[in-house]
Amino acid sequence: MGGHRGSFHYPDYFTSEQLNEEITGITKVLSIITDRLGTVVSYNLNNSQISYRFFALQSATPDYWNKHPYFNGLIFDVEYSEKGLGYLIFKYSMIKDDLVINSILYCLPTDNPKAEIVFKEINDDMMREFNNT
Repeated sequence: MGGHRGSFHYPDYFTSEQLNEEITGITKVLSIITDRLGTVVSYNLNNSQISYRFFALQSATPDYWNKHPYFNGLIFDVEYSEKGLGYLIFKYSMIKDDLVINSILYCLPTDNPKAEIVFKEINDDMMREFNNT
């Protein structure tokens, strides 16, 4: 069925080495996202339509998630300590009768004039981090 480390889902075919590499990678990306957006200082459940730019955090591989697509998501209005108002979206998949987090989207509204730049900077930081390791 796969497993969990906290809310982190990983495929059952991952070896302990692959799992450790996955967790290390996700931790690095999360640090980059937090450096750019800041921490979430407030949140409220959102039930309305939104338009956003995003950076997604996801474990495993695209092929794995294509076999286990997301079916539902929760959207939260958030305030990031560095970039202000935005959204945090949790997408879920069902794997062998277990509800797991498929991905987490860190979002800024499309009407935020700096949103595109912020996510380009996150991508650039991530590319630098992983090209240096």
